[in-house]
Amino acid sequence: MPFCAQLCPFVPLCALQGKRHLYKQQLAPLFNHIKLIIMNICSRAKAPTPRFFRIIRNIGLLLTAVGSALVATPVWLPVIVVKAAGYMILGGSIASAISQLTTDAGPIENTEVKKISAPNSGDNF
Repeated sequence: MPFCAQLCPFVPLCALQGKRHLYKQQLAPLFNHIKLIIMNICSRAKAPTPRFFRIIRNIGLLLTAVGSALVATPVWLPVIVVKAAGYMILGGSIASAISQLTTDAGPIENTEVKKISAPNSGDNF
């Protein structure tokens, strides 16, 4: 097995025969873009949250806690209650996450999105 196939196992071997392995250079802009997105999410989570969204976040946490308590009870509950508790967990966790990422800080700097060039179709396959 060629060394480049060990680095990128998702690439078929027939595409690597006789061609130079450039996947690292081609995927570098994509990885940099993903890194920028993750850094923006982290900075938004640390930024101050408006008062209304703090209330929504706390309600979401409360729904998640109540739903988790209902699902984890050792006594038998009707199926509809357990199903509703599962939806409470889902809705509460989504509301909490979205509310936490809502900021009052305005636009975040350094969010310039660069165009990712597609690899040449004639070079690889």
